[in-house]
Amino acid sequence: MFFRGMITWLGFKHASIPFFVSRRISGRSSQFITVAAILFAIFAILLGVQTLYKKFTGIAVVGFTTVIILLLIIGSALMISLGIIGIYIAKIYDEVKHRPRYVISDSIGDDKI
Repeated sequence: MFFRGMITWLGFKHASIPFFVSRRISGRSSQFITVAAILFAIFAILLGVQTLYKKFTGIAVVGFTTVIILLLIIGSALMISLGIIGIYIAKIYDEVKHRPRYVISDSIGDDKI
C-alpha cells in the first residue's frame, strides 16, 4: 500500500521532505539464520554420534563427551530459536504492511463503531 498517498487522501496536514531510497546492492532478503541452524543441527548430530562413539570405545578424555554434547544441544536450540523468531518477526512485518484501505468517518444508527 502507498502509505504516503493515504496520508494525503485522509486529509492530514503534511509536508514534503525529499529523500532518495537506494536500491538493494544484490539479492533479496532471506532467513540465513534458519538455514544455518539446520546445518548446525545436522553437524551437531554427526559430531555427537562421533563423540559418543569415542566415549564408548574409551578414546575420549574424561568429561569431554558431556561438555561437547551439551554445547551442541544448546547451540542448536539457540540457533533454531533465533530462526523461528526471525520468521515470526518477518510475518509480523508483512502483516503490519497490510493496513486498511479505508477509514470509517461516520456510522448510521445506534451502533457506533
